[in-house]
Amino acid sequence: MARSALVIGIARYSNFRNLEKTVNDAGAIAEILEQHGAYAIEPLPRKLVAGDENCYELDRDPKKEVKGSDLTAKLKTFLLEQAKGKDALIYFAGHGFVVPDVVGDKIGYFAATDAGKDGQNALSFDTFTKLVAKSELNNLVVLLDCCNAGNLIESSHYQAMQKVFNDKKNYYLMAACRGFERSREGAEHGIFTAAVLEVLRERVAAGEAVDLDSLFSEVSQRLKQSGQEVVRSAMGGAITLIEKARGNLAPVVFEDICPYVGLEAFTKETARFFKGRDRFVRLLLQKIAESSFVPVIGASGSGKSSLVRAGLISALEAQGWLILPPIKPGDFSDNPVMGISSVLAQLCQRADTKREISKQIASGNLEAAIACLTEPKKILLVVDQFEEVFTVCPAEKEAERHQFIDLLVGITQHPDSRLRVVTTMRADFFENCLGYRGLGEVIQQHQVLLLPMNEEELKEAIAAPAEAWTI
Repeated sequence: MARSALVIGIARYSNFRNLEKTVNDAGAIAEILEQHGAYAIEPLPRKLVAGDENCYELDRDPKKEVKGSDLTAKLKTFLLEQAKGKDALIYFAGHGFVVPDVVGDKIGYFAATDAGKDGQNALSFDTFTKLVAKSELNNLVVLLDCCNAGNLIESSHYQAMQKVFNDKKNYYLMAACRGFERSREGAEHGIFTAAVLEVLRERVAAGEAVDLDSLFSEVSQRLKQSGQEVVRSAMGGAITLIEKARGNLAPVVFEDICPYVGLEAFTKETARFFKGRDRFVRLLLQKIAESSFVPVIGASGSGKSSLVRAGLISALEAQGWLILPPIKPGDFSDNPVMGISSVLAQLCQRADTKREISKQIASGNLEAAIACLTEPKKILLVVDQFEEVFTVCPAEKEAERHQFIDLLVGITQHPDSRLRVVTTMRADFFENCLGYRGLGEVIQQHQVLLLPMNEEELKEAIAAPAEAWTI
């Protein structure tokens, strides 16, 4: 059976923050589907392949725009014409959002470059559903890596969508997060797409087939404590995304990991290559032993995130600490407190405990929320790129911003708490913090100021990663 995949990665936005990693997401998904899933790729945005005027490839320029009219037209052409009678797959990486209608129902949208936050020039989930209803496909797989993606299958407003899909022979929809959650970014990819790629690459390397149920199971497990929950809806028989490798095929070759990450932050996965910052890791460990809230401040590009994500987290994990998934205020721009509620709720199985945690956080008592957890380990909460509370959170959300800052500062009243909060922030936003007295006092007393490397540290940062690298 012929297979066709519409792979969409929108990085450029006029009214939302840009998402430069979405083109990496779409490019990697397109590559593995084409090479190992026998899918013919329909990319968006696209450009002509050099030397071939009849062939298109994904345009990975993060400044490339995809307007709402183009997004809708391409989806319509794909579902009703290009994929007719075929195995079809739709992958979307970009912004998703919801807007309440006049009766309060939350209407979901896929954001195009020119999309407004009121839904204008965006592709509504309702339009998506109607196009699927009109399509004549052998089967359909939908993978959504965008905020509020679960709204497509969870909201009561979209029961019509369920009926549409149920009338099809085979379909499988997998969403990166629940309808009220945000889909987050990792070092190279969105964390949902990164998990999908990891599973697919591992199975390809082992010569094993990949069906959607096993993919969902493994991706869900990998994102279990990420702060977002993968959800799905399916009907019909099993759908195999990648067939089992047959004999006499050339072995799959993967690039060896590079010990130098360039402008990306080091993470716990690349922590063995993080060198030259031992004295600051020791200082940070000393600080969190003394204070329940430690701000890490440094110049842009100085390695603040690397110090925390590769240095501190690796050291604390070795000591048996429980590390919460790092959050960024910009991922919860309308109400950053929700980011804290989300990662703590991931630790609970009981609904009543989750409600109590949310209640305590809403009341401004983070220590009481921690007390709801039965896990006895010490806990680390990292708020990366703290400056986003000033740059991404809207000006009209000052009450929410103040609530978030007060919640974090409040933990300093509990020096014996098993929770430690570490933030990273660019030094040029220090003045913004002075408008919040409690925050200014925490910075004055407990900050770790990340200085440039000295000559000896630079030599170690350059030479030691190569020594730690193994082929």
